[in-house]
Amino acid sequence: MSSDEKHEALQPLHPSMAGKLDPAFEKLYNDNVATKPLKPIDLGALRGNYSLLYSYGTAAAPEVGRIYDDVIPLADGSQLEVRVYEPESPGPWPVHVDFHGGGWGLGDLDTESHICKHYCKKGGVAVIDVAYRLVPEFAYPTGVTDSFAALEYVHKQGAAKFNIRPDSISVGGVSAGGFIALAVAHLARDAGIPLRLVAAGTPVVDDISQYATAADSPWPSMQENEFAPTLNWARLAWFDKLKLSTLPTEPEAHKAAKERIGWQNNLFKAPNFKGLARTLIYTASADPLRDEGEKYAQLLVENGVEVTQRRFPGVPHPFMHMDEALWQGREFIDNTAREIRMAHSDSRLCLDCAWPPERPKDKPVGATVAVGAAASMAAEAAAPRDMPTKEESIAVDGIADGTTELIIRGGNSPALSSSSSSSSSSASASHYSLDHHFGSLPLASSSTNDLIELPTDRSAWDQHGSSPVGWHESITPISYDSPRSDSHDSLTVSPMTSMSSLSIYNPQLLPQLTSSHDRALLNHYITIVSSLLSRRMSTSNPYNGYLLPIARSNGLVMHCILALSANHWRKLQPQLADRGIYHQSKATQSLARLLPHVDRSNADIALVSSLLLCMTELFDGTSEGWRLHLKGAKRLLTALMNQQQGDRMNGHNKFLVRLARFLDSAATTSTCKPPLMGEDEREAATLDRLTASPDDEDSAIYGIPKELFHLVDVVNSLA
Repeated sequence: MSSDEKHEALQPLHPSMAGKLDPAFEKLYNDNVATKPLKPIDLGALRGNYSLLYSYGTAAAPEVGRIYDDVIPLADGSQLEVRVYEPESPGPWPVHVDFHGGGWGLGDLDTESHICKHYCKKGGVAVIDVAYRLVPEFAYPTGVTDSFAALEYVHKQGAAKFNIRPDSISVGGVSAGGFIALAVAHLARDAGIPLRLVAAGTPVVDDISQYATAADSPWPSMQENEFAPTLNWARLAWFDKLKLSTLPTEPEAHKAAKERIGWQNNLFKAPNFKGLARTLIYTASADPLRDEGEKYAQLLVENGVEVTQRRFPGVPHPFMHMDEALWQGREFIDNTAREIRMAHSDSRLCLDCAWPPERPKDKPVGATVAVGAAASMAAEAAAPRDMPTKEESIAVDGIADGTTELIIRGGNSPALSSSSSSSSSSASASHYSLDHHFGSLPLASSSTNDLIELPTDRSAWDQHGSSPVGWHESITPISYDSPRSDSHDSLTVSPMTSMSSLSIYNPQLLPQLTSSHDRALLNHYITIVSSLLSRRMSTSNPYNGYLLPIARSNGLVMHCILALSANHWRKLQPQLADRGIYHQSKATQSLARLLPHVDRSNADIALVSSLLLCMTELFDGTSEGWRLHLKGAKRLLTALMNQQQGDRMNGHNKFLVRLARFLDSAATTSTCKPPLMGEDEREAATLDRLTASPDDEDSAIYGIPKELFHLVDVVNSLA
């Protein structure tokens, strides 16, 4: 075999990745990469073409006001090259400092130029992209120390040099750049440099040189994605060896050198995680680095840091560079830009300052959907498990929409666990108890776009080809932890049927509402409205126990709750009527963006929102809008019932079924109109079966004995 033939093996997708990747990515990869022969790794060749590595999937970036190259001086007399992106508006501007990816030895000012343009244009900030010095020419951790030196210079001299606001700085990066951003956050805290946001995409966190093979790693994503496309275990190991190649080779000297580097080679060993800036961490389901990034997010949450963490399904490590072909790439960029914009807004926590995401071009909202009921992003999927020590096996369950989850235990007084147990052991976790009066709980900030504007989460599996006109035709469940099934007959539920899970964006219990009217409305709902609905105290009231944890992490549900509260209170407080209309309008607008994209990850929250809006319209008494919301809820409920067996439904979903029946009965009673649910015998039998269990929660939902309520319902139906 000639030398030219030694590397003619092609790069098809590995069989172990079957069912784990979005078909859109599979096509992109097969068209552009799979048919190319493998080549030996050549650092010089990689550096020369690194910015073009994923250009086959990169969309054109928007134009900005001005782009120019400059330098930042270092204490040793050398200089760092930087590229500055200025908005079209006049300065001084807030500034976002970007650290490119590239495994410590690759990357330059062209690597993430398209992302920097998006952040500048959509985030309304100046962006300074830093070309830190690379290994092996400069010993690790020069990249980290260079990056922090650049941040220090921007903070001290940036106002004069770059026309930026030194009091409004954020940092971010992807891959190795994500590690740098997270590390710089520690250094900035210790140096007293305030950061508005730390945005890390698919970051490296752990020191993989500890593990000889992927099987030795405690992170399941390393084994699951050992042969992932674009970044696999072998490439990770190559980059890691390159990173540490400047260290002594003699074992003891090598060990001593790594100890001197310390936590800057392994973020898990950082001495202090408290007091860090608000952090955004995005991971990818088909990335070997997935679990360590999510563990780090959980670690920050446990130390009181405000965190937004999301997993993008069906895509590998560098998906953000493929925004032309992948909705995940577009959403990564748009969501990060929105987070940057809101972080730098002086009123970022105010409900009035929403910046709505762009409507996806590939999924226009139908006219019939725009006037329908409300929906929202995910609140249920497989619950995550505890992250153990290096000696233990680490398990992080995939979740459908990608948001980090903490466990909510079933029952009337669920506990929010900040450190859940492994699935193989009983729980002994510290937790925030919800078993007391909600009105006394501290209100803490959620990320603004989650509180205000709903991101349009989409299923990775329905972006191409024919799909139903509306969300109500079908729900397409996909398990991200097993090969994809072509059947849509069953909805995947957590095997831990006694538990449900909810998204979490910060370690506190409820989101902060800076508007005094909104704080009053939330308190009114907690103390008055929920009690009137259930006749129960907060500790056993399902309208608090189930709905408040969802509203904590989901903007649409919060809008619905505040609208319902305002509707009830407006007779005594007329000045709140407009506030209620505002929240109801916001909820409906968010619905219109999401309804075409409802899948198993967010179907139950779509149902919650539809039912709450139905309740608001129904109790208003002057509108027929409740009928549209209830019809939408019925379609979602029908899909849910068709895909789950009654004995597999957790308390969360059973609550939704009961609430739907309650509202249908309330509508029949108050309007003397026929019920919308249970019109055919099979549907009625299913509803009866799902709500037949005679537990205490029935009367908690109805406020009176369920049988009495339905008796009045029947009488009105006969009338």
